[in-house]
Amino acid sequence: MSFMNKFTALASLGESSKKENHRAHGRANADAVDCDRGQVLDLSRTGMRLQSWRPWNEGERRTIMLTGVHVGVTLTAKCVWVKKVSRFKHIMGLHFEGLNEATSTVIRELMHVAAPNVHDGWASHKTEVDSIMDDMKAIDEHSRRSA
Repeated sequence: MSFMNKFTALASLGESSKKENHRAHGRANADAVDCDRGQVLDLSRTGMRLQSWRPWNEGERRTIMLTGVHVGVTLTAKCVWVKKVSRFKHIMGLHFEGLNEATSTVIRELMHVAAPNVHDGWASHKTEVDSIMDDMKAIDEHSRRSA
């Protein structure tokens, strides 16, 4: 990948992550996690994106149940945003409330089931983005030494 392609990829990635990912912690694609309120699109230590045919109202709180292969948890989630995708498809950003050490541990376990490379809310594998960033740093360092 050329320098300009890497730069363009990084710039576009930065824009999409600013718009779409406001999480303080990493997130896992949650195909292996079920929710009694809809389909879990992704899961973090403090919240999740949920797809449902029935929208929640922003600010609304509901009790939800998340289950994985060997673990499950019931907790309170607050809707922080709603996006209507179609007549019967809504995506909500939910924030978990009242987490204690036990529920946080179960959420981390659910994240591990969903993505075995996620530990304590952070991705532990090297992603393509990390590789691009490393390349950009190396190019920058080489440019500084050459100047």
